[in-house]
Amino acid sequence: VGHHTGGAVDDARTDAAADPPSAVSTYAQEMVLENWVAGAFTTVTRFVPASIPALSKLAASGSGVSRKLDHSFRVFASERQVKFTEMEYCVPRANAREARADDDGVIVLQIANRRDLKVAFPIEVRFAAADDAMLSPSFERDSCYVAVHYDRHGDAHKPYFDAVESLMAGFGGRPHWGKRHTR
Repeated sequence: VGHHTGGAVDDARTDAAADPPSAVSTYAQEMVLENWVAGAFTTVTRFVPASIPALSKLAASGSGVSRKLDHSFRVFASERQVKFTEMEYCVPRANAREARADDDGVIVLQIANRRDLKVAFPIEVRFAAADDAMLSPSFERDSCYVAVHYDRHGDAHKPYFDAVESLMAGFGGRPHWGKRHTR
């Protein structure tokens, strides 16, 4: 059974019985909010970039805490109709706090907030235990993953992704091989 609370994933396994939200609640959250409303926001920000700060604040204010206790394939997978491109980097977990900023104090959030980049997607952070798979970004080290997203249209993502990649590389970052990167 997987357990998800709000934006954080509780990695403690449980033997508790599945207690899924109602089908109506799941549809409202995953289809209406995460797809239809998010899709509308993406469309608006593409054509009216000045709306990004206000819509981002609105989206963040509406992302309350939710609880989901169910089989992992129902907790951790959901349909995504909003199309985007993504880059994810993995830095050593021990350096996660320091990796937020380089010598000039630049952090990923500051890069995302640059008006010239027109970023309208959230930054995701997750943690993973070390593993022994040689091609894994978490090979032999506990890790912190930082994922950045951008509207899939064209290659406008490149300046944003290049800036984040440069920051992550400076902290021993390793790319997620299944997502965008230039390594």
